[in-house]
Amino acid sequence: MSTAGKVLSVLVALMMLVSIYLLSMVSQLNRSWGRGIETVSSQLEETEGQVRQAKSDAYAIQKQVVAERQITDAQLRSLKLRVEDLENRVSVLKEDQVRLQLRNDDEDALLARTNETIAGRDQEQAELQARLDELNSLRDRLAAENSERLGRLSTLRDRLTTLLAENQELLQQVASRSTAADGSENTE
Repeated sequence: MSTAGKVLSVLVALMMLVSIYLLSMVSQLNRSWGRGIETVSSQLEETEGQVRQAKSDAYAIQKQVVAERQITDAQLRSLKLRVEDLENRVSVLKEDQVRLQLRNDDEDALLARTNETIAGRDQEQAELQARLDELNSLRDRLAAENSERLGRLSTLRDRLTTLLAENQELLQQVASRSTAADGSENTE
């Protein structure tokens, strides 16, 4: 065997070792990127589950708020009717006061009780309004959390897209290097 043949066989052996090393590095890179993609995919699925749960929770809370609003509106209408009724009674009592001077003390007591009832109803109405405000605040907070989670989901999607593009680019680079290496072996 000539010297050129020996040198060529040594170079071919070295190129085979370099090719094996490059292929193993590409394989390891693909595995690590694959794990990264799996991690991001699982995080994405988890976030989507959380978003679905948050939406269902928000819907349940919204239904509860609507139900409480309806109850509050019904109670408010009832209270208004009672207040109108009480106001009518007061006007009747004032007319009867002129005619029925002897029953004046009894009618005054009834008027006092009526005013206490009105005050109690006003206090109940204020408490119901405070509860409604609290529920509205909770709804707004849940809407903000939902918006934040949707923002995070969008960020994760963008990141996944970027990672996929980078991985494809790296694969193309490795493939072109592999093709170039194969082409240089064929020319020798």
